[in-house]
Amino acid sequence: MKALIVYGGWAGHEPEPVAKTFEKALKARGLDVRMSETLEAFADAAALKGLDVIVPNWTMGDISREQWKGVDEAVRSGVGIAGCHGGMGD
Repeated sequence: MKALIVYGGWAGHEPEPVAKTFEKALKARGLDVRMSETLEAFADAAALKGLDVIVPNWTMGDISREQWKGVDEAVRSGVGIAGCHGGMGD
């Protein structure tokens, strides 16, 4: 199984340490985890559709229409999405 963790934004939510905690937990369950410090990772819908789960961990940022479209297409195709307070819906 494959996962993508995208992290960054407001430092107060400690995006990198939280992302590394997620990475450790997912790897312990056998997932192949890729990390990205840029929202541009969301723009490649074809690559996103090859994942099993997307973990957005970004706060106080802006997602472009192209980035949103990539995530939306992937999730609609069956890719899971998981996040945490402040890192997914902000």
